[in-house]
Amino acid sequence: MIANAPYIESCVYDYFSTPIINEYIINASENENCIDDSTLFFLNAYKDREYHTSSTEEIIDKEQSISRQIGDFTKVQTFIKNAPKVFASSSEQFVITAFEEMRNGLMQLSLDLLFTDISQEEECLFMYGQKKDVKIFFNLFFEENDVETLVNISTPNGKYVIEDNIENSIQRVFKIFQAEGLYGNLS
Repeated sequence: MIANAPYIESCVYDYFSTPIINEYIINASENENCIDDSTLFFLNAYKDREYHTSSTEEIIDKEQSISRQIGDFTKVQTFIKNAPKVFASSSEQFVITAFEEMRNGLMQLSLDLLFTDISQEEECLFMYGQKKDVKIFFNLFFEENDVETLVNISTPNGKYVIEDNIENSIQRVFKIFQAEGLYGNLS
């Protein structure tokens, strides 16, 4: 008996993970009670893959996250095109790299709300986030392939202002979130 059925295979390549739908063929006779490795053949098999099992919910969450990330990058590219003054002659790749560093750092905070926008008056790209009663504005100011950050955090216990590079600003935001009791121990 030969059966063909689709399955979802998660493959991790260099920098991204993507589900690939393949078919598998099971070749078993009526007398066989079990299927061993020799009776299972995969089409489109590649070497050096990393396999892991994912639930349907995990796959949907991952795909939605990737879709949001693509949407954010597309939004930033649109900002660069429509408001070049905000980015002060910085290259598109530099702006996207800085944005990605900011976004990835803020995503680790598991904020309830997070969105990206630009302020043409302030000439900055920013992300606004919120978790419980804590609000955060993470601003990026560009000047010819250089970036400065200004982070404003409002909590029930007070307000914080951070002016530093992106990495240090993210670390300080984590410390503030810890101090506010939004997280246990963060490393």
